[in-house]
Amino acid sequence: MKAFNLKSPQKLVFQPRHQQLLKLLHDHGSMAPAEIWKALDISRQGAVDLIHPLIEAGIIEKLGSKKNGRYLLRQP
Repeated sequence: MKAFNLKSPQKLVFQPRHQQLLKLLHDHGSMAPAEIWKALDISRQGAVDLIHPLIEAGIIEKLGSKKNGRYLLRQP
């Protein structure tokens, strides 16, 4: 994986689930929220809790609308 310049001044501590999510996005290119929570076997809220800090840090981004959005790794 590549190094990222974090947007957020807060320290981001990667949990194993964050690493799993980043690997999924790296392998798949982009994923819909439902694909993420099914692949990680977590709840919808669990997926939101994983995704939000990574968006805030500028590591992943959401493309598309709220209904049809997909998440992908930001290019460093």
